[in-house]
Amino acid sequence: MEIRYCNVPVANLWRSPEHGLEEEPLVKKSTEGYADWINSLNLDQRKKLNGRLESQFLYGEPVMILEEKEHWVKACLPRQTTEKDSKGYPGWVRHDQLTFHPRFDEAYKQSPFTWVVANQTILFNQNRTKAHTLSFMTRLPYIDHEGSDTLVLCPEGQLKRITNGDVQVATHLPISPPLQRIATAKQFLGLPYLWGGMSSFGFDCSGFVYRIFEAHGITIPRDASDQAHHGKKVTEKELQPGDLVFFAHKKGHGAIHHVGLYMGSQQFIHSPHSGQPVRINQLSDAPYHEEFCWGVRYHFRSSLH
Repeated sequence: MEIRYCNVPVANLWRSPEHGLEEEPLVKKSTEGYADWINSLNLDQRKKLNGRLESQFLYGEPVMILEEKEHWVKACLPRQTTEKDSKGYPGWVRHDQLTFHPRFDEAYKQSPFTWVVANQTILFNQNRTKAHTLSFMTRLPYIDHEGSDTLVLCPEGQLKRITNGDVQVATHLPISPPLQRIATAKQFLGLPYLWGGMSSFGFDCSGFVYRIFEAHGITIPRDASDQAHHGKKVTEKELQPGDLVFFAHKKGHGAIHHVGLYMGSQQFIHSPHSGQPVRINQLSDAPYHEEFCWGVRYHFRSSLH
């Protein structure tokens, strides 16, 4: 199956081309593109993304091509596991947000990666002019260190550079103690919620914990409903810092609709919903005290454990 790679800082994955038609022209209008688009959204516009925006993927992330339709591509995201499709998270993306360069493809399969561990960072051209603003957890093939910069290979096949202090070079990020997950999560306090969000420009609830766990060497499924059914299920009394906590409709007995990261002392950090930024709540707070269903503990690199 054909593989292509994301060539923009953040690409939107839509439920259908029709759902993305209204927004995608706005994303392309300015040099900062995605960042300007998301910062321009008011609360009503953010709420209208519900059910339309399926997920997002980052610069250099691979996609599997399923179908092409005019200016759109139906694709799966193999790095975002889901019960919806065994190949990866499915949806539609603009074809001009994808590219393929054989040098990048080969490096992506063989090289260690340069992972963005800062909340955001600047990707510089070789002459140190700004190319893009990159999200937390963007990963690109590592080429070399040069002074204060790390040289990376970009999807278009070009060498560019990132400041050393904003990245970590590794084939796989190491699995870290649970308290380090919590410390990373707290860096995003106050970040506005975005339905379908998978970048540090705006997360949804499951995208937030997905990226936090990814940053500490553990891959979990993309959606809360799937995240709740992998790992080790624990009761409220068994919760430990670093566990995930899940909430469901029908007073905790219906469909799971929300997830947060447990911090200890009955506190959890989460990205709640449109109009509410990343924040800390108590499990005893309404409506969470009625909707809590169980926790899940992940300690292994793969989401299948």
